[in-house]
Amino acid sequence: MRFIRYDLFFFIWLALFSIFIFFYGIRKRKKILLEFASNKSLSLITNGFSGQKLKGLCSLVGFLFLAIAMLGPQYGYKWAEVIKKGSDIIIAVDYSKSMLANDIAPSRIERAKQEIIDIISIANGDRIGLIGFAGTAFVFCPLTPDYQSLKIIMNEISHDFFPIQGSNIAEGIKCAVSAFNLKDISKKSIILISDGESTVGEAIKSASEASDLGIKIFCIGIGKNDGIPVPDENGGFKKNKAGEVVLTKLNENLLKDIAEETDGFYVPSVLSTIDVELIYSHEIAKSMDNKSLGVHKEKVLEDRYQWFLSISLFFFCVEIFLSNKKSLLTAVCLFFIFVSDYSYAESIESIFKHGITAYEKKQYEKAADFFINTLLKDPLKLEVYYNLGNAYYKAGKFESALENYSIAIKSENKNLQKKSYYNRGNANYRLLNYEKALEDYKSALFIDSKDKNIIDNIEFVLKKIELKKKQHKKIENALGEESNEKGDTSSKKDVDGKMGENDSKNKQHKSSDSLDGLEQSEKILDRLKDKPVLSNHLSKKINVDKDW
Repeated sequence: MRFIRYDLFFFIWLALFSIFIFFYGIRKRKKILLEFASNKSLSLITNGFSGQKLKGLCSLVGFLFLAIAMLGPQYGYKWAEVIKKGSDIIIAVDYSKSMLANDIAPSRIERAKQEIIDIISIANGDRIGLIGFAGTAFVFCPLTPDYQSLKIIMNEISHDFFPIQGSNIAEGIKCAVSAFNLKDISKKSIILISDGESTVGEAIKSASEASDLGIKIFCIGIGKNDGIPVPDENGGFKKNKAGEVVLTKLNENLLKDIAEETDGFYVPSVLSTIDVELIYSHEIAKSMDNKSLGVHKEKVLEDRYQWFLSISLFFFCVEIFLSNKKSLLTAVCLFFIFVSDYSYAESIESIFKHGITAYEKKQYEKAADFFINTLLKDPLKLEVYYNLGNAYYKAGKFESALENYSIAIKSENKNLQKKSYYNRGNANYRLLNYEKALEDYKSALFIDSKDKNIIDNIEFVLKKIELKKKQHKKIENALGEESNEKGDTSSKKDVDGKMGENDSKNKQHKSSDSLDGLEQSEKILDRLKDKPVLSNHLSKKINVDKDW
């Protein structure tokens, strides 16, 4: 037995304290009466345990069981089939001595840590793990959705954790592969952060083995192409056996070969989040919906508040039976106050209507909570997923909106299907997934070929796709120029200047026969005003999407 509303536990103590006071009062009263009559005479006068005392006891016991029901007791479980969605990402970080070089301020390893923070900041619902490697490799954090713990672990790792020094990228890749659950069919990716210097091992062979398992490797290069001394523990620079200062530089060729072997790609590290956005938004997240679904069964705890509520109702009925009309009215009023405020017997339709009301008042976060509570009571209504998607969309949580629209699409109702495809296209558009948005709009058009809004959106997104291709080429060119510059500060200014110039040109570029992005975005939200009514029949089962 467990409870889900511990914040209401003070009602239990209140009920127990009231029962204690009740019996204490009876004992105190009897003690006072015994001063005026013997125990035998007193029993004849009061006729034992009076009806008034019985009524009071029934009220208190009824209140006690009502308080227990309010805590939301759960006992036993049932198996529910769910769908899990998300990507598995292992971040492999190079902790070799060469990563102490400061050709990128403050050092290569500090820049690597910033890259990890950038990845965490844009990840959404994915499980992320962390491994470190030097001459050998270790799993420091297994796959987890707890990003805060991941940051804490990352900050505690140092070069001292590795008994064998060197740079064995091959071992790092093998360790990263071993951190995945290969039986799980979710999308798996490795983000390798390194300067590319590998003194031992066959990195390309390890990458090929990872590719055979369907794992992509994306490489982020840390460092510059010019050689720089490696600091040592004594404050000087590391030297080889001949007494010469050891120089380290970025080996882009190896990192590119590793990425290409697994159908991934290489990007140099930059101060902004452009590098990780290219990896995550354009590759990992882009293919997640199509390749990361897996069905499994999960235990769902059963609510048992009905047991205690029934017992409470029984005692209240006994108390009412023994009471006069005035007591009856008081008991009924108190009972309905508690039930309306705290009881978990509230109907699905009532909760759903609260969500609709909150949505109409533009309280989107509150509306989402009501819709979620509706699904917790009955995760079978596709209309609720559609409305939950709308609430998330209006709240700016486009990824969550997209997931719920994807469930609502399974409906046999063609009108709901069309609106779900349409709104999922809107969500993909806001996430800059223009190709997916185009597919969704085409699916909606297939259902209703006369909808002018859908046709307008298709034309608009086609133009966006063309513009995106041009911008992507400019970004790649800017990144290439930045990585070849000798000065870190000057190179950043060059990239920022060129990208700023490109941005200004793109902002000035408008087609004479199309709306700008903001106007079109607002236009395609019109259909979000539609809210289907929850039906009364809850019979058809569906699978439920679940984040990690």
